[in-house]
Amino acid sequence: MSWFTYAAVAAVGVATADICVKMASDKVSTSIGLICYGGCSFAAGVVWLLMERSKGEVQWPHLDGWIPALGVGVAFTVVTICMYTAFRVGAPLSLASPIIRIAGLTLASLFGILLFKEEINLQFIVGGGLAVVGIFLLATR
Repeated sequence: MSWFTYAAVAAVGVATADICVKMASDKVSTSIGLICYGGCSFAAGVVWLLMERSKGEVQWPHLDGWIPALGVGVAFTVVTICMYTAFRVGAPLSLASPIIRIAGLTLASLFGILLFKEEINLQFIVGGGLAVVGIFLLATR
């Protein structure tokens, strides 16, 4: 499968997660929501690890990979806490999710260019500009 297929499935997962957080935010505490998120992630990781080991794949952790891998966990924990809290205090799904996601994607794009020296062209600049305008329009509707 191409990276785009994985990206499309991830996008559906993100949308589903946002909908589920909105539905749960006034019915469970943020801590319970976070435990559910973390528990599912932990269980999936254990199952994946066991499947890899059953195939004879050895998981040798590289020391320089631990910090960014833990950064993923910390970052998604912050996202989960903030999403539950934003929805609990009344954020509409149709505004909060696009603003959070588009802003996050725009920042990730900028870091891709600055940290990883990824390609930038006119199409990218126009798309990034439209994303910023989109955030502004959503936030000020």
